[in-house]
Amino acid sequence: MKHWRSILVLLLTFLAGAAVGALAVRTAVRAEVEQAQAHPEKSQIVLERSFVRRLELDDRQQAKLHDILSDSRNQLDQIHHTIQPRVSTVLRATDEQIAAMLTSDQLVRYEHFKRQNHPFWRLLQRPSPKAGGKPNPGGANSHAP
Repeated sequence: MKHWRSILVLLLTFLAGAAVGALAVRTAVRAEVEQAQAHPEKSQIVLERSFVRRLELDDRQQAKLHDILSDSRNQLDQIHHTIQPRVSTVLRATDEQIAAMLTSDQLVRYEHFKRQNHPFWRLLQRPSPKAGGKPNPGGANSHAP
């Protein structure tokens, strides 16, 4: 019986380590993605350094790479600024429709869910050009329970 107990303890220890590791990786990846979104210029620098090191680019190629990535980032920024108001409008409407169908208890849990910074609803907290640039900390709706 002691043999099985040791195996069970070892297995549970392994599973606990795997769970903690998965959570740590998820948290680290989420933080990296948020940093990349908040500071695309820093992401470009990291990407450039990686290309230079891995591809062994010379000075001329490094300068050209910098120009290419800067131009690409500028184009993507323009696209993002063009569509972001439309995306925010759809997300806010979705949020309002979901909130309208929920009971008061469900609404409390829904607001908690959004506050947990779920990636999809995090978009609702970003500044909107129409809202004077101030994010809504509770999401699109601040329903009082």
